[in-house]
Amino acid sequence: MNMQACRKIVFSLVFCLSVLASAVYSQEPIAELRSQAEKGHAAAQFDLGYKYAHGMGVPKDHKQAVAWYRKAAEQGYAKAQYNLGVKYANGEGVPKDDVLAYMWINIASASGNENALKARGSLEEWMTRDQIAEAHRLSREWLKKHAK
Repeated sequence: MNMQACRKIVFSLVFCLSVLASAVYSQEPIAELRSQAEKGHAAAQFDLGYKYAHGMGVPKDHKQAVAWYRKAAEQGYAKAQYNLGVKYANGEGVPKDDVLAYMWINIASASGNENALKARGSLEEWMTRDQIAEAHRLSREWLKKHAK
């Protein structure tokens, strides 16, 4: 098994454990959930992204999952920030990018997401110091731009 496959397995396990630990996903019909998501409700955007990521009531579509996670993440929704980071780490729905994965996971940890702290440590093991420094720089810029 190559390093890429091992990384994906580790991140998938971390992601699955975090889902089990903190999952309270909407049981609303997809049409109602989509309506709320399109109105800008971050929790609904996150839930819809999750449903696309796992094919729950909609076709499995990582690009759609990323799009909905990003909308919620941009509003400061920590679970979406974390899930978006995992998507970048695994290259699901977006090109694989450790710097952006770390950035989003770091932002999620700053927002109080405990799973992000664990994932950040795992991701650091595969990154160079320069990549980590760039991810921290991007995180600071994002947090400054989105300060409440």
